[in-house]
Amino acid sequence: MQFSMKAVCARGSLRMGLLLCLLMMAPSLVVHGASNPALQDYTGKWVLKFQKQNFMVLTLKLEHGKLGGTMARPKHFHVDEDGFNRITPEVEELMISQVSMADGHLKFVAGTDNDPDQYSIALADHDHATLAMTGGIPLGRLERANEHEEAAVATHWPEPPPKTFSQEIVALQTELKRMVDEDQAVRTTTPISWPKVEEVDQRNYTEVVRIYENYGWPTFSMIGKEAANNYWLLVQHQKPEFQEKVLPDLQRAVEAKEASKTNYAYLYDRVMLGQGKPQHWGTQGGCKEGKAILSPVDDSAGLAQRREELRLQPVEEYIKLLDPFCAAEAATSAAAPKKSEH
Repeated sequence: MQFSMKAVCARGSLRMGLLLCLLMMAPSLVVHGASNPALQDYTGKWVLKFQKQNFMVLTLKLEHGKLGGTMARPKHFHVDEDGFNRITPEVEELMISQVSMADGHLKFVAGTDNDPDQYSIALADHDHATLAMTGGIPLGRLERANEHEEAAVATHWPEPPPKTFSQEIVALQTELKRMVDEDQAVRTTTPISWPKVEEVDQRNYTEVVRIYENYGWPTFSMIGKEAANNYWLLVQHQKPEFQEKVLPDLQRAVEAKEASKTNYAYLYDRVMLGQGKPQHWGTQGGCKEGKAILSPVDDSAGLAQRREELRLQPVEEYIKLLDPFCAAEAATSAAAPKKSEH
């Protein structure tokens, strides 16, 4: 079985709108990590900026040998490869808990018991670090702030005016959303029923092809980012010959900044594997004996750099995220009744 997390995971799983499978964030910092950092090295006030404004403020204090503190951030926002967007002016302050050191990183939880988010911080030096979410996905660069200066989260985040679409495009957006909801529903059921997955993909195929024949590759300006991403996701699950056919159009859209380069990377890798060639960005994997494995890569030495450029988590973390799917598939296969041999 071949799969990728971006094509399998549920959408909208985090309150802030962060999609584990679609997380392309604000610019990140290449970090080699401070050697053997201790808890006291993290104490103080840290700021993550976006558009030259304070987006997150972390205040960490060491008391009685335990590190704790608060995280202030906008109450609601979404993220994509261009950074944060749809940011609301309301700010929330979350308590930091479950702090620990692992692999040279500070790990902690921020949020309520019902809605916790897991983070990690990697020090670059005394005044700089990177903040990441579960799975090693980078959120951006942290800078140490002067503890005696006020550091508040900004409350004014200019947004471009919403684009008005024709009734025809609105209907297309609605149809793509419905198709993706169905696509994801069968892929997030445990255990996955592959006959049902194939049934849904086949049912969607006619409409996916019709859209391409009528509009070409749907671009950001044509149908909006969300609908364009939905179309890409459906293409990921279609026949290899169709994926190969539309790949050049997606590439041209990316070059015109009318499509996601990360989406292109996923589709390119899938097309290459379909042709029996190695992938380039390490987005595709498979299962072997209940464990996830990465499909062959053409330039493994440069893989980490290529993934970082697209704000993808380290491949080791990516594989860990895929392991549960392989374990579930192995368990299902083991429990399936054996066919009699004649």
